[in-house]
Amino acid sequence: MRGFFLFFILRAKNRQGLLNLVFLGLILSSMSLVILQGVMGGLQSNLKKRSQKIVGDYVAYVSLKGSEEVASISGFLKQKNIQFRIENEHEGLARFGARITPIVIHGVFESDGIIDVGQGPLFPYEVLANLEASPGQSIEFFSPSYTDSFFSDLPRSFSIPVANVVSTRVPEIDASHVWLSASSVNNFMREVKANRIRIYSNLDKSELLGIFQTAIPDFSHRHLKTWDQLHSSLVWALRLEKIMMIFLFLGMCFLVCLSISSAVLVFIKKVNKDLTALWVLGASKSSIYALSRNSLFKICFFSIAVGVVIGAILLICLDRFGGNIMPDIFVERKIPVSFNYMMFVISLLIPSFLSFIFIQLGLNEFKNESDYLKNVRSIGQV
Repeated sequence: MRGFFLFFILRAKNRQGLLNLVFLGLILSSMSLVILQGVMGGLQSNLKKRSQKIVGDYVAYVSLKGSEEVASISGFLKQKNIQFRIENEHEGLARFGARITPIVIHGVFESDGIIDVGQGPLFPYEVLANLEASPGQSIEFFSPSYTDSFFSDLPRSFSIPVANVVSTRVPEIDASHVWLSASSVNNFMREVKANRIRIYSNLDKSELLGIFQTAIPDFSHRHLKTWDQLHSSLVWALRLEKIMMIFLFLGMCFLVCLSISSAVLVFIKKVNKDLTALWVLGASKSSIYALSRNSLFKICFFSIAVGVVIGAILLICLDRFGGNIMPDIFVERKIPVSFNYMMFVISLLIPSFLSFIFIQLGLNEFKNESDYLKNVRSIGQV
């Protein structure tokens, strides 16, 4: 009895083609859902990683004054084997000729493998494009926060040579950030201070907070921000983008599952005499109904699982053998792929849930209309 439906669907000469198209649609829907989540997750994950590489996993807002205090905190964090960068960050205006643009300067105390200001300041391409400046020239940075009052209150300024041009491939950073040695910024401010410590670590926030509280007594959780907290709007936008894309593909899956009800009705009516024969042989109506429901649901679930497996295989092939297929103008030359268990759970369970609902609706309609005794009496009648 368990192979009855599978025989009619796949092997019988009068098998129901409409139902086979439904199963093919379920395969394509689940496969597309897996590929969508894998590629979208890869794009968003790479964007976050590029930003974290510059901004840091955590940013500690501190107020360190004097070279001794900065050196003390630096030595303490090195003892804890924490990768960090201490900065004196300040906002102001950059001017070159007649062009002015707002920028954020980062006075770096110690260069690292990510930001190296040993050979001079680092300027993103976009900042230079906004100022129409080029390497070898100098821009003027001035800030209303610091003034000189020899003749009148004028914003203090200093010249920054354009030594190195870089690209972080993060638009919001390339648009307005410049890195230079902390000594230049301290000379501009006429004091040695640091107000940011960028942490590159996967430590838990509570553990990292305890480390900072050991070194800085008045340090609290308000002074330590995660990347997600610093970019809450971007995180929300990325989450909304992913949800909307999944919702659109679920709509496609819903349309496929909507046709299940009619396909099930047509197929069950086609094998109505065979079901009547099962009833004559002693099977109860409830067992025939349960057999029909379970068999169809298992076939649907198998189709969805096949789609998930095919989608996973395509993602693996895209990740390993995709190559640089995108043009040079794009940040991502290779289509990125990200794997996580939730994408497989969503792609497997949601289409299965929808298909089960519409199979149930189709069979309930047939159950209300079926009369096996009437079918037996009608056999042989002209």
